[in-house]
Amino acid sequence: DPLWSRGLGDVYKRQSLIRGPVDTALHFPDALFAEARRQGLHPQLELASFRAGAQGFNQNEAPGKLFLNLSGSALIHYWTLWGDEMPLRLLKDCTLAPSNIIVELTEQDPLSEHMATLGSAFACLREYGMRIALDDYGVGNSNLQLWSEMQPDLVKIDRYFFNGIGHDDRKQNICLLYTSPSPRDQRGS
Repeated sequence: DPLWSRGLGDVYKRQSLIRGPVDTALHFPDALFAEARRQGLHPQLELASFRAGAQGFNQNEAPGKLFLNLSGSALIHYWTLWGDEMPLRLLKDCTLAPSNIIVELTEQDPLSEHMATLGSAFACLREYGMRIALDDYGVGNSNLQLWSEMQPDLVKIDRYFFNGIGHDDRKQNICLLYTSPSPRDQRGS
């Protein structure tokens, strides 16, 4: 799915999305990933999705940057398993430049007990050239501690906050708070 640049009219970033088998209960991602979690296979499914998205983007020579999703638990799993080799292992044989990848942390897991480990994983990805984003911020397991401690490069605010925003002062104020420059942005990173 492309994300368009406001004012420029061209594709700025793309989002890699996965679907399960057509005409099955697992076709939509929510059902597919929920079943993978029930089976204890979500890190493997997330890794396969990450790699397939990176390979497809690279093979199609798509313009712009690519958002690739990983849950906190999958990211911690692979950081614990691979350590500093994690970025190379995530990409495996893909030659996509790491600077074209934005790892989107999905909000599937409560993460407050794992901030130090998650911070180490983020630092490793950043050192390799990837950027970090929080996905659908404002719902699920999102919290201000995660935003404050992880200092993501981007935050994608959940659509709930934009639905009817023109007539809702509360939502406008929340989105202004969320879109204020982070300390990381002010440093020029």
